[in-house]
Amino acid sequence: MNASQEQSFDIVIVGGGMVGATMACLLRDLDLNIALVDRVEFDVLNAEVTRDKFDPRVSAVTAATKKMFADLKVWPDIEAARCCNYLDMHVWDADGTGSISFSAIDLNQSELGTIVENSILGSALYKQISNQENLNLLAPMNIASMEVNDGGTRLITDKGQQKIAKLVIAADGANSKIRELAKFPTREWDYNHNAIVTTAKTELAHQQTALQRFIDTGPLAFLPLAAEPNDSIQNYCSVVWTAIPKHAEYLMQLSDNDFCTS
Repeated sequence: MNASQEQSFDIVIVGGGMVGATMACLLRDLDLNIALVDRVEFDVLNAEVTRDKFDPRVSAVTAATKKMFADLKVWPDIEAARCCNYLDMHVWDADGTGSISFSAIDLNQSELGTIVENSILGSALYKQISNQENLNLLAPMNIASMEVNDGGTRLITDKGQQKIAKLVIAADGANSKIRELAKFPTREWDYNHNAIVTTAKTELAHQQTALQRFIDTGPLAFLPLAAEPNDSIQNYCSVVWTAIPKHAEYLMQLSDNDFCTS
């Protein structure tokens, strides 16, 4: 494309992760010209699923979100890869001051939610949007500047390309470039905690139960995973350990064996 060439769209979504790709998918039946922009090629979203190798980043999907993905025809591809319903949740304070449990049976639900690896969710979404008729996939592409006027918004890339949109949707993450360019006011503060994510193979089956324990240095969560689509293997959990920086640094220096016994 010539650096001076302009392209006009009804909607430009900046950010091709789970949020941006979901938004694009939700707009698929509208008679609009839409663009989805991301800094990296979209084919990196294809998930490599192996029996004992998991994406350390996972999401807990609610029943309402699952229905949305089912309506978008995304959910069958997630189930064909793998995901894990959790039927129970137990949360407790390590000091013994309190605990609470939730059960899908008590709520007359088939499950409380579903744990899905982010790469699998992204891959299923990309499969749907890759042939979406009203969608233009623009990647890799970096937005460098933005001009807003009565006629719409002009996005200028780092290569001088210009994309004009009636509506721009910022879905480009915590360090959003669009938020920065638009000068949206924000409030930020440091929680003084770091999150460590990994996958652990447990001696006992997780029984489709999500666990969270609150300790002095921060909460520790074990989220059930399925090694196979039929959920027959129940000895893998996604671990999310939120700890104060000093303790997080200590944990990251441990060997796998020491980490598992810490």
